Amino acid sequence: MNQRFLYGQPLGSILKRVIFHSLFLSFLYISSTAFALNDASLLLLDRLFEAGRKATHDELIEMLVPVVADEQLSHMKKKKEMAYLVYISGWELSKSDKNTLYDEAYRVFEKQRKKNYLETHTDLDPKIREAIKAGRVVVGMTQESVQASLGKPEEVKPAIGTFMNTERWYYFTKRKVLFFKDGLLSSLKAQ
Repeated sequence: MNQRFLYGQPLGSILKRVIFHSLFLSFLYISSTAFALNDASLLLLDRLFEAGRKATHDELIEMLVPVVADEQLSHMKKKKEMAYLVYISGWELSKSDKNTLYDEAYRVFEKQRKKNYLETHTDLDPKIREAIKAGRVVVGMTQESVQASLGKPEEVKPAIGTFMNTERWYYFTKRKVLFFKDGLLSSLKAQ
């Protein structure tokens, strides 16, 4: 069989990669509206595909963090999008390895969230600053500082009856219920 070569590679395999790459990019740009892929993730995926290599561990984490950060997505939708990113990045992982990777991306996101909050709120009480760094809460924190420390609550319920201007925030995964009065943390209960 007489096979043609270009740059030392069979021409047929080059054409297949070019066609697949074009379809892949079209799919990515169309799906970026449905998925939480940001421009940086799309460019990184494009460079990886061009180079014919899979993402490194750090590159993969970098692409997963925006998915974790997207507050519009449910937990299940985030898992699906992260599984999609892992797959198109060239990784084949077991379910437990994926969960470990997702947990790592979440830890990176939490670290970035806390750092950004602390950098923009330089006038915080030292006790509150340390609590945020440690991922804890203390009575007297604002709702914003609690979110910087623990993230967005999984459920928020206004108090009923005579307790005006009060809310309960539920963090089921952290087994905490927080009680706010006039926007300040007044008490907490571990479940």
